[in-house]
This record gives sequence, structure tokens and C-alpha cells, in this order.
Amino acid sequence: AKVEMQAKKADLENQITAAEGVIKQLEADIERYKVEYETNEAQEQAIRNQIGQLEAQLAQQSANNGTTPTPGTGAYMWPVAGTSTGNVSSYFGYRTHPIFGDQRFHSGVDISAGSGTTIMAADSGTVLSATYHYSYGNYVVISHGSGSSTLYAHMSSIAVSAGQSVSKGQTIGYVGSTGCSTGPHCHFEIRVGGSLVDPLSYF
Repeated sequence: AKVEMQAKKADLENQITAAEGVIKQLEADIERYKVEYETNEAQEQAIRNQIGQLEAQLAQQSANNGTTPTPGTGAYMWPVAGTSTGNVSSYFGYRTHPIFGDQRFHSGVDISAGSGTTIMAADSGTVLSATYHYSYGNYVVISHGSGSSTLYAHMSSIAVSAGQSVSKGQTIGYVGSTGCSTGPHCHFEIRVGGSLVDPLSYF
């Protein structure tokens, strides 16, 4: 019986050691994810800063050329075909982060849709940026004039290019899961006067 007890004790100690190892690994993983997340946040902020610079450049180019950038109508349409506000999976504003458990700011809304679903320009304007970014994946930014712009991220592919004029409802890309994304969706942002606003306040 004594030998059996010692064997059980040794087995239990081995299980505890293994569990402690798993916990340490999980803690290390969480720390690594946290660093990656914060790096992504910094990169996204850099893009937001760049949007203001690109808008200023567009205004300067238009002034130099004597042209007027394609103006927006001031009224936005829902950007993802076949979906509605009921397809929003993550809202604008502070939320409890699913991994870290703390409050993090979400700069737009996530619209869930099948991969390849059409993404449309929410309003007419000029494409400021249409490129790939580690965090946003394939994304498009459209300037609508008067300091207003929209951003569409995580596209599977992009259908427009920087400098192009687009009309409201025009196809600009397709839903995907590129960049830092857990599944197919369109991350959609609206800026007014350079400041982020809740997209749902327009719908």
C-alpha cells in the first residue's frame, strides 16, 4: 500500500509539474500576443495619422491642378452587399478584449459576411489608399471631401487604386480575412474632421 501511495504521489507531482509548465507557456503566449497586439495598434494609429496627410496632399494637388476632388454626398450607404446592421459582430468604442480581458478601443465596426462578398464605396469620393498592411490586411481609404473619409479593411482583394474617383455604391473590393483577422468580415471606419466616429450613427 505504501509503494502504491508513493507511486500515486509521484504521479500527482508529475501532473502538477506538467500543469505548471502549461500555465507558464500560456502566460508567455499571452505576453507575446499582447506585444503583437500593441504593435498592431501602433501601426493602425500610424495609418490614421497618414490619412490626414494624404487628404492634405489631395487638396494641394487639386489646388495645383485647378481641379476639384470627387465630393461625397454626405449620406452614407451600407458598404457590404447582402448584409445589414444586424451583421455587425463587433461594435465601435471600448470593449473587453477577448484575449487580454482589459478595455481596448475598437476604431470601427466589424461586418460579418461570407468571403468574396462585394464591398462598396459608402459614398462617392477619391481613393486615398488601396494597399496591404500587416494589421488591416488589404484595405481601402476613400476621401469624401470636407475632412470626411471611410476605411474598409481585411479584404480578400482590392478592386480600386489610389487616386481613382469612385461613385457611391461602386465595388471597391471583396470581403476576406487578410491581416489580423479571425474570420471573413469587413472592418469599417468613418472619420469626420480627422476624428473617428461611430459608423452606426449614420444608419
